[in-house]
Amino acid sequence: RNRNIWLGTEDGGINIYNPETGTYRYMIRDEKNSNSISQNCIKAFQDDGDGKLWVGTYLGGVDVIDLQTGKISHFKHNPDVEGTLSDNRVWDICLDRNGEIWVATSRGVDKYSKKPNSFIHFPQISGDAQVNWIEPDLNGNIWFGSLNEIIVFNPKENKTKRFPERSRSMFEDSRKKIWVTT
Repeated sequence: RNRNIWLGTEDGGINIYNPETGTYRYMIRDEKNSNSISQNCIKAFQDDGDGKLWVGTYLGGVDVIDLQTGKISHFKHNPDVEGTLSDNRVWDICLDRNGEIWVATSRGVDKYSKKPNSFIHFPQISGDAQVNWIEPDLNGNIWFGSLNEIIVFNPKENKTKRFPERSRSMFEDSRKKIWVTT
C-alpha cells in the first residue's frame, strides 16, 4: 500500500514524500507538458475513492490525477462554455456521503457531475461569493464557510441554514458534535 504524503505548496507545486525512503518527488507546472499540474499554488486535495486525487489550485482550477496511470485531467472556468467551474481560484474540495465532489471557489460553489463531465453551480448556497471551506457532516448536510457566514446545506431537501459568522474550518467529532474555528 502506498503511504506517500502529498504536500500542496504555495508556489512549489506538489511535493510527494516517501517516508520509507526519505525521498521526495515533485509535480510542478510545465507549460510544455499537458500532463502536468495547471498551477503551482495548491489549495486542496480530495481522494474520490475511485483512484483519483482531486487537486484544487489557485488560478488553475481543478486537476484530477489518476493515481494508477499518472494521467492528469484539467477542469477550468470558461465563460463561453456552460458547465465549467465558476472560477479558477479553488479554495477547497469535498467528497460528500453520496460520493459527490463539491468545489469551493472565489465565485461560489460547484458540484461535479460525472455525466456529462461538467460542473453544476449552486447559487442558492453563496451566490457568487467566495467560499473558503467545505465539510460534510454525518447527517448528510454539507457545511460551507464564506467570508462572512457559515452555511449548512441539506442536499436532500435543497435547504440552507445561515449563521452570520466568519470562519476558517469545521470538524465533526465521533459524537456528532460540530466544532468551528473562527
